[in-house]
Amino acid sequence: MAARDVLALIPARGGSKGIPRKNLQILGGASLTGLALQCALKAKSITRVALSTDDPEIAAAGRALGADIIHRPQELADDQAQTLPVLRHALEACADRGLHFEALVLLEPTSPFRTPGLIDDCLELLFSEPSGSVVTVTQLERNPFNIFKVEGHRAQRFVRDPLPITWRRQDFDMLKRINGCVYAARVADIKEGHLVTEPIRVLEMPAECSINIDTPLDLEIARMIAGRMPELLRPLI
Repeated sequence: MAARDVLALIPARGGSKGIPRKNLQILGGASLTGLALQCALKAKSITRVALSTDDPEIAAAGRALGADIIHRPQELADDQAQTLPVLRHALEACADRGLHFEALVLLEPTSPFRTPGLIDDCLELLFSEPSGSVVTVTQLERNPFNIFKVEGHRAQRFVRDPLPITWRRQDFDMLKRINGCVYAARVADIKEGHLVTEPIRVLEMPAECSINIDTPLDLEIARMIAGRMPELLRPLI
């Protein structure tokens, strides 16, 4: 793959309702933000690493590791903030500094079990195959026919016209879900308002690497995984 200009962006705001100071929580000896930054900095195909934050403590930690700091305005740092405006703000801040990129890799701190090689593989796929974007996925754990829309005590099946599958798990092995570890997209698509663009290419990850930390229980599970499988974080610490 020829060299391309690629920005790795780690969005890490200071606030969080589910877990206080979530992005600074420690896993395997490093903060969630630190793990994401280390992963991006060690990926061979990343041109520049940026940290988008509203929090001085997170900014100082990112600066110490060598990341560019993008100061996020408060309106993009509350619980209602959407991902795409944050990405666009970061790209505009980079452009103001004379930095322009062909692609962007989004690395959420809440998905800690990724590797630098995984980032490189996603970018290899983005540029070598006809693709709109590349995302990491994992096996769907439950039959989608068992998802219900519930109002009071009444329920309707959310998937009204499912694929011809049965109740057996092996019959829906082809169904995957986005796990949030890596999103790789072209900057032109992000500017047009699209993070995941068809044709979509995917790289599958095992379930133990696909946890997304949103609740205290998620954090406990992640710490259990890191304790039992320390090799998962070894490339980052």
